[in-house]
Amino acid sequence: MKVRVVTTIFCMGAESLAKQLWADMRIKVTDEEAQDYLNQFFVTYPKVQDYIANTQNMASTFGYTTTFTGRRRRFPIIQYNRGMQGRVSRQAVNARIQSTSSDLVQRNMIELHKAIRPLGGRLILTVHDSIGFQVPKGTRGMATLLDNVIRKKTAKMFPWMPVEWIFDVAKGPNYGNCKYKVED
Repeated sequence: MKVRVVTTIFCMGAESLAKQLWADMRIKVTDEEAQDYLNQFFVTYPKVQDYIANTQNMASTFGYTTTFTGRRRRFPIIQYNRGMQGRVSRQAVNARIQSTSSDLVQRNMIELHKAIRPLGGRLILTVHDSIGFQVPKGTRGMATLLDNVIRKKTAKMFPWMPVEWIFDVAKGPNYGNCKYKVED
């Protein structure tokens, strides 16, 4: 389940994972079962534990972390208040992932703007990692355009990414009524 992977990467402990699974998905597990899941997760994906340890070490040693695109987030309090170290370490791990994603989405916005403007389109809004835009009704070739702009250009601009940058597309008269189906 997506929630389990995301919460694990963001340094959630067993007790918090058990509570989160119940609150979000109505899956009841004991703290021990949640800890077993976390242990198995790190056995299956040992590089995640390395990433977490390296990121926490970076924050503790230098007082900042960097995104995978090179942007820094500073955590100066970690060097002065050891009582905050656990909280700041979790924020540091989260910041690298979320801020890198934000960097990629912002780059996608720039490229998407360049691609849809000649078609009479425009960007309207962003919500977390979603980009809202409009193009004139009847515009053809959007699925191909989005694939070229978002997936292919991202792969070309960020060749270090170990996974393909995928996306979902929804279409509708407004943000709240979008349906996940777009034809070319």
